[in-house]
Amino acid sequence: MGKAARNEQIKLRATLLNNIAVGLVIAGGLVPYLSFISATAASKPLSFWMSTATGEDTKKFLAVFVVVIAAFVGAVVLHGMATKLLSKIED
Repeated sequence: MGKAARNEQIKLRATLLNNIAVGLVIAGGLVPYLSFISATAASKPLSFWMSTATGEDTKKFLAVFVVVIAAFVGAVVLHGMATKLLSKIED
């Protein structure tokens, strides 16, 4: 296999990793955050919710927070892997 073919395979792997990272940000980060905000805003304003939050509300908020953080950490790790792969491209 020639150098150009190896470089193209590396680019394709890096693109795959970056696309998975974007999917993590959207599915694991943005969607839970927006669903929490819309459920909270539908019932009461956020400032009111923060002052009257029950234990159950706090658990829901923390669960969403953990999922969002995990999604962003996963996306950063995958992007780092893609960047490392791209450094292997030969001239």
